[in-house]
Amino acid sequence: MVDHKWHIQTINKEAKRILGLSEKEIDHGDVSDVFHIYESFGSSASLNLNDIKFHVEENRSYLGSRAWVFPTKSRKLAVTYSISPLQFSNQTGFKGAILMLKDITEYVNLEQHLRQSVNEANKANQIKSMFLANMSHEIRTPMNGILGMLQLLKESVLSSTQLEKVELALTSGLNLLNVINDILDFSKLEADKIALNLRDFNI
Repeated sequence: MVDHKWHIQTINKEAKRILGLSEKEIDHGDVSDVFHIYESFGSSASLNLNDIKFHVEENRSYLGSRAWVFPTKSRKLAVTYSISPLQFSNQTGFKGAILMLKDITEYVNLEQHLRQSVNEANKANQIKSMFLANMSHEIRTPMNGILGMLQLLKESVLSSTQLEKVELALTSGLNLLNVINDILDFSKLEADKIALNLRDFNI
């Protein structure tokens, strides 16, 4: 709790533990000396503590979402916070405020770790898709050559046994080519490079 001059009057044990400050460092000190920098998440700009004070001194609660707090130059905490003005029924004007903090540093560190893991997984998936696309192209080219030669062989003079074997090889090759084309389509889908072929059709 702070007074009308924003000097800290009381602070509970949990707040002292979170901030890692001694009684001497906190006792009746200005709140600006305890919280050196406020930096909003997702923004490179620091929050102006004077603007927050002005807001609260107008008897309006300030509900911050999440911010970085630096109780010391070497210590950085992620917190959620709110500041509410003290209100008395028989008094007017700004008399002080109650500051509430919740340490979410561990949660934010975990969140950042998960985000980094997702980014790494996406990069690995992108590399896999590129590999599949390249391999599909590399395999499909010789496969087309093999199928072409089988087509020519089929048109030549063959015995019934030889023709049956050529047709079996040709069918197997076409099935393999369909699998290769499907792999290429999946890799294009993952890379957002699939193109729709718009045509009229009857239902």
